[in-house]
Amino acid sequence: MNTRGRSLVGVRAWNLFSGLCIRRPTVVTPELNKLEQDTLDMLAAVEFEKSCLSAHEYRNQLEQARLTSALKKGHSLSSSSSSLLTAHEQELEWQLETKKFTPLDRVTDADRTKNLKTAWRQLDRPLFLLMAVKFAERHLPCESKCNIIGNAPVAVHVYRYRDKSSGSRFGVQMYFFNAFVDRTWHGEQIISIPGVTDFAWITRDDLGSFISDKRLLRVLRSFIHEY
Repeated sequence: MNTRGRSLVGVRAWNLFSGLCIRRPTVVTPELNKLEQDTLDMLAAVEFEKSCLSAHEYRNQLEQARLTSALKKGHSLSSSSSSLLTAHEQELEWQLETKKFTPLDRVTDADRTKNLKTAWRQLDRPLFLLMAVKFAERHLPCESKCNIIGNAPVAVHVYRYRDKSSGSRFGVQMYFFNAFVDRTWHGEQIISIPGVTDFAWITRDDLGSFISDKRLLRVLRSFIHEY
């Protein structure tokens, strides 16, 4: 008899439960490391070298050729310079518009204060909802837009315990399913759900700080991945 078969011997009854791995997807793209940035720069340079001129670049090229030809022949530059100035002004206008754009800060107030009670943090990494519950009595609020992915569990956690009053052995099988919530949902009102005593939005790296059961931690890490 194998180890798993021996572990089932003497178990009076099994309790079956299901659990959701609730994931908030990334909101912004992660920052590139040096290798990724170097690769991006190289591909951009290759693309630039092999690319064709845009309509604006081709227009500028023609206008500059006309201007050079007019200067050599001593012709009037009024029409050519006016046309060239218009193209140049367009470039200046585009540059000004670019300078006006200010990207949003990747670091939120929750990151600065290390607030784990909101999903609006670590925007470039997926977060996972960890809850301390008695028994779930309600669904997540509608604004979470929670979707369960697939109809088969991604992992199972099995453990046994002995009832103190009767001395009988019982077992628990916890089947886990993947679920996603809306990436813009802040998830700050989890504590108001009946049965929830505490919660935190954590990254995969934080699992070890909250889960002390090594067997459960190993099961969770087997399917909780950042992608």
